[in-house]
Amino acid sequence: MSANRDKPTTIAEHGRQAANKKREATVSRIERAKKIIAKEIARNSGVYPNAGGRLSIEEVLRRAGLDRALLAKPRHAALRAELREWVTQTLEGTITGHTNIRRHVTQRADEANTELDKIRQRWAEAELEFAEQSGELSELRLKCERLEADIRDLHRALADRERPRQQ
Repeated sequence: MSANRDKPTTIAEHGRQAANKKREATVSRIERAKKIIAKEIARNSGVYPNAGGRLSIEEVLRRAGLDRALLAKPRHAALRAELREWVTQTLEGTITGHTNIRRHVTQRADEANTELDKIRQRWAEAELEFAEQSGELSELRLKCERLEADIRDLHRALADRERPRQQ
């Protein structure tokens, strides 16, 4: 290359630069797919929600929008090894297998149903308490109205007493 590193001067340099850009784009797409997959697994309590719960190199490539034959090329051996290591590490923290996933999902559903039952029980208790307190409030309002009427009567009686009697 010439002194200006941004502009290739030969066809070979141009080809290397284009290949590097393409490789960077491929790596970027794979990294983005890995981040999305990791978030999905975390959001689903250790279960990969796509591909029947099976995570593989091919699944990462599919999610990245890349052909599964991409990593078969010798120039991608390091990327293939890196991706295989990531998949292996990720699978260690996930629940895999149809039976295990079903058991985990059933357990989560049972926990949710238990929590729902508790909420329903608290709701029923709150409704009963509300009905009780509404009845007490009605009684207190009636009592208040009676007392206000008594006070008005007493004020009238006192006013009648204080008025001079006409003879």
